[in-house]
Amino acid sequence: MANKEGQALILRKRNKNKKRSLDEKQKLFPVRCDEDCIPNRYTINCMWYFITVILIFAAMQQIGICIVANGLAMPGLLGASAVLLTAEVVGNLADRNSAWLKYFFVLMSVIAVAVVGIFLTYHTVLASVVPLLIAAQYSQQNVLRFAYILTIISIFAITILGYKYGLCDANMVMLTVKNSGDYGEHLLSKVFALSERWDSIILFYAIPRSLIITSFVPMINAIVKNRKEMIMRDIEIKYSGEHDRMTGFYNREKYASMLEESYWKLEKAAIVFFDLNNLKLVNDTYGHDKGDELIRRAADSIRGALKENMDAYRFGGDEFMVVIPGGDEAEAESLIENWQQRLKKINSLPGTAECCIAYGYAVGSGKEFDEILRQADKNMYKNKASGKSQRNGR
Repeated sequence: MANKEGQALILRKRNKNKKRSLDEKQKLFPVRCDEDCIPNRYTINCMWYFITVILIFAAMQQIGICIVANGLAMPGLLGASAVLLTAEVVGNLADRNSAWLKYFFVLMSVIAVAVVGIFLTYHTVLASVVPLLIAAQYSQQNVLRFAYILTIISIFAITILGYKYGLCDANMVMLTVKNSGDYGEHLLSKVFALSERWDSIILFYAIPRSLIITSFVPMINAIVKNRKEMIMRDIEIKYSGEHDRMTGFYNREKYASMLEESYWKLEKAAIVFFDLNNLKLVNDTYGHDKGDELIRRAADSIRGALKENMDAYRFGGDEFMVVIPGGDEAEAESLIENWQQRLKKINSLPGTAECCIAYGYAVGSGKEFDEILRQADKNMYKNKASGKSQRNGR
């Protein structure tokens, strides 16, 4: 018994740690997780597909292939098309990253299904799940809950209004509650007024259909969770491939891709190169853990001086580089001045060894980026040779 309780405790801890890990990743990568542009685009494309299908049915109705009375078919088909076209127009005019847009799409899809359902309830049994499938694209449980609540409300609306105004399969349900063989030749009967059977309609029609829709929610929720975890894994893999794990700065691979994609196009750029002087001595004297601590302190001093337009790289074991796209000498010197103040504060904190860093910078155009890098490195070594490496900001 104690063993089973211990296993249950371990399982709960694992699930808790898994959830915490996912939450931490979401906090680490908030921009990507909140990105709705791609699912919004897919939703707009899907709505075009549904509009096309509805219009095909409308054309079939007009040429006599479908036998439903026009007074029922056309209001439902054209009304749903109008709702979806409105969603299309708003979706194309709005910012596709807007947080409200996904809720708007879900709402409009529920309304479109309800419009068709009121007039053509025979045709909406499967359509009721469409808003849930739209919500599943966004990998957010709040959107799925929103879609589920609206879908249940629409089912009750379709049941009540469809019974009175539409081609309602609830009429048949109310008249055929046994096996068809039990009725023999007596399958024709009157249609009861809504006021006579509204309670039976809800109990034997709206509620069972709502339960069927509810059964889809756990499956769709699992799709949402799996998709979210896949996205987070992809982001983590990409992050790890572009960043140095110890400092969080970009790595050489990221620098190579940035050089190929954008840096060479710059009209001007500045590069500031840093070198941590005494890393080997600290490693040999105090151990690699203290050396890693020194690297992190050096990175923190640089990070504290960065501005939004600057890219920081850990270029080697004890080398760091900052690229300032569009930067000039004034910006490079401003960065160095801010960094010196930051380093002074960090060196005032308790630590095994003082953080001693040499620096150098150079400016030029993107077309000569490799030359700028070599010149900044050269200037850094001049700084180191002259004994001007930074200690306590002096």
